[in-house]
Amino acid sequence: MPTGSSPRGRGVQHLALRHETTFGEPVAGDFVALRFYSNSLEERSPLSDDNVLGAAISNQRDVTEHEEALPTVTGDIVVPVGEIEFGYWLSLLFGQPVTTPDGDDFVHVWESGADILPTATLEEVRRPGKHKVFNGVAANSLNLVAQKESGKLQATIGLIGRSENPFADASIAGDIVRPGGKFFSRHSPGYAYNGASESKVISFGMALENGIVADPFMDGSPYAGGMSAGPTVMNATLRARYSDETWQDRGREGGYFSHDVTWKKSENLWLKGEFPAARVEKRSAPTTGPGFEDLDFTVRGKQSDTAPAARFTLKNTHPSYDMPVIV
Repeated sequence: MPTGSSPRGRGVQHLALRHETTFGEPVAGDFVALRFYSNSLEERSPLSDDNVLGAAISNQRDVTEHEEALPTVTGDIVVPVGEIEFGYWLSLLFGQPVTTPDGDDFVHVWESGADILPTATLEEVRRPGKHKVFNGVAANSLNLVAQKESGKLQATIGLIGRSENPFADASIAGDIVRPGGKFFSRHSPGYAYNGASESKVISFGMALENGIVADPFMDGSPYAGGMSAGPTVMNATLRARYSDETWQDRGREGGYFSHDVTWKKSENLWLKGEFPAARVEKRSAPTTGPGFEDLDFTVRGKQSDTAPAARFTLKNTHPSYDMPVIV
């Protein structure tokens, strides 16, 4: 007999997004298609037992009825960090960037701390003729690790949304615009402390929490009535090779200094993530020999009177991250 056909991850036709003007309501127009490795975003309503409600019973021990919990829409999407595409995810995380022309190039700057953040409609084509549509989607977290290793740079973005329509038979998008561009590799990140490069830092993992929660407004629906952005948390984990007391001294001193990592393809194409004011935790250096000793430090960022807790800068040839898409 011939082989059967079942959907697979590689069969996804596209995942496209467009910012909403009204929460939870798709906007007609062009969507931008973005590449991804995995997407666990889904609507779920866990079942709980109710031993009172239900039809006639046949015994005193078995469950009689089930009740659905309020639906939640959450999940993580893992994306390659593209020289153009990643800017669309940063815009969902932080809002629209400040863009400045630089010759034939453009410098885009995103900063944390905005009260008003966008929500988006996401459409994933699981197989031809079958679409999954998510409404009211906001970006709630970002995890991005800088370390010298093989492969393309990846980011994990936590998503929260209003609802899912998993059975849409037709696309809600107008044209699907593909930004193009290449992707950053993991090969050669650079790290700087207080503006100066450090020779013995092994990795710097940025973990940003947006603090977005679903609003339980009583609007006659079981779904979220909106999204509110709460307090943000900006942490990092720094791993350094132990050779002297430099990092221990920084933790004991307790000062706030800048930490930044840069991925550069050329002088005209690079991405920088930075904590302008961050403090290193105080810790010692326990002996773990006989090999090299690599120590992990927690780094916590804060805002200052001149800068936000986190900032991302992307230089490329893309003129704008406005919606509708301008290319």
